[in-house]
Amino acid sequence: MKLIIKLNVKSTPTQMLAGCKSAREMWETLQTQYKGTGAVLSYNAIESYTKIKYKDYPNLEHFIIAFKKAIEKLANLDISPPESWHPILFIMALSDAWPI
Repeated sequence: MKLIIKLNVKSTPTQMLAGCKSAREMWETLQTQYKGTGAVLSYNAIESYTKIKYKDYPNLEHFIIAFKKAIEKLANLDISPPESWHPILFIMALSDAWPI
């Protein structure tokens, strides 16, 4: 059952499911991530993207993965911001740890 779930989700959900030990845990993780509808999903995705901060992650690698997931979530909801926003928000999110 775990294999069926893994083979039927895109790359971002697959990354979220990496640590799950059972199909039930995978299903609950997916439900938690994608519950809600319309405006709620859009609001949460926009907030995650615009308020991401480096200090909320253990290291740069985890931060970059989360930043990419936030961008992908917006794209999946068809509410992607202009491409020029990504480097600006990335720099803003890192500014506390590495001031310019």
